[in-house]
Amino acid sequence: MIDPRAYVEPTAIVLPSARVWAFAHVRCGAVISEDVVVGSHAFIDQDVTGGPGARVGNGAMLFAGTVVDRDVFV
Repeated sequence: MIDPRAYVEPTAIVLPSARVWAFAHVRCGAVISEDVVVGSHAFIDQDVTGGPGARVGNGAMLFAGTVVDRDVFV
């Protein structure tokens, strides 16, 4: 479920089983796969891919072109 306080660009692909927490920012072109958790205040730049089951911790910053593999914690 996308937290209403999070900001997700309309062109970002966030699958329904992913969770984006408060005050996170997901930019255009990002792909957030199934069961990904994006912590509060995290920044996901354009063209970032979060693999299935990945965890992006609170305040983490992933910049353009980053690929987070399956079940990786950042």
